[in-house]
Amino acid sequence: MKSINCVVKKLKKIMDEKKITVYQLSKRTNIERTSLYKIFNGTTKDIMFLTLINILDALDYPMGNFFDDKLMQELKKEIAD
Repeated sequence: MKSINCVVKKLKKIMDEKKITVYQLSKRTNIERTSLYKIFNGTTKDIMFLTLINILDALDYPMGNFFDDKLMQELKKEIAD
C-alpha cells in the first residue's frame, strides 16, 4: 500500500472516531476544504509533513500514536523491504 494511502486511511479513521467532518477539519486547520478533499479522495499524491502535523494537532491526536499504529508499522515494513 502506498504511504499516502496509509496516511489517509489512518486520518479518516481518526476523524470517524472523533466525528469530525472535512468541513470542521478545514475550519480547525485553516486548510482549504478543496485541498483536504484532494488529500482524502486520492487526487493529491503526497502530503507535506507540516500539513500532517497541522491536521493531527487539529484532531488532538499525538503524532507518536499516529505512527505507532499497526497500519503504519506495516507501511514501515513495506518501505524497509
